[in-house]
Amino acid sequence: MSEIDPVLERRRARSEIVKNWVEVIGLLVGGGWILLTFGLRECPTRKTNFEPTADFSWDTNDERCTANWHLALKNISSGIAEVNRVRFVAWTFDPPAPSGDAAAFVDLDALRPKGRERVVFERWFDRPDDPFVYDFPPNGMSAHMFELIFQRPSKPTYVVFEIELYRAKDDPPIWRSFDWSPICGDTPAR
Repeated sequence: MSEIDPVLERRRARSEIVKNWVEVIGLLVGGGWILLTFGLRECPTRKTNFEPTADFSWDTNDERCTANWHLALKNISSGIAEVNRVRFVAWTFDPPAPSGDAAAFVDLDALRPKGRERVVFERWFDRPDDPFVYDFPPNGMSAHMFELIFQRPSKPTYVVFEIELYRAKDDPPIWRSFDWSPICGDTPAR
């Protein structure tokens, strides 16, 4: 029986330990690279994001005016953005008054109605041929013109057009956008 050199045996054991640690570090680096390159970009929990292009205009006459909100959405996410339900709502608010030389800040989140008292129009869309109810592929686009007719107000009143996109009925919105303007787009009638 041949005797194993104890020095050689220690070197072999140390080289095995070093080799194992190098493999572990290599796996961690490789896993991190895969996660950063593919996992985070394609992860289904990543937030869906759209790039809106909007144009808000008014057609007016003496007593009435028509608000035209043309909205186009482009999916700028890396995956499919599934939209199965859309809420379009219009609500009014009185503009805050500036104080002296200081401008008044318009905080739409604070001005948003808590109930239905200032909501002038609301509609839910959930049929496949409804606006924005669509499985948006990456870079996929969809557009729609929302039109509402208003009486010309007697005092300055603003309207907000807001849209919310939903994946499912009871889910929170995956995305929202809004636009706002003075009703009839100008100063009120005197």
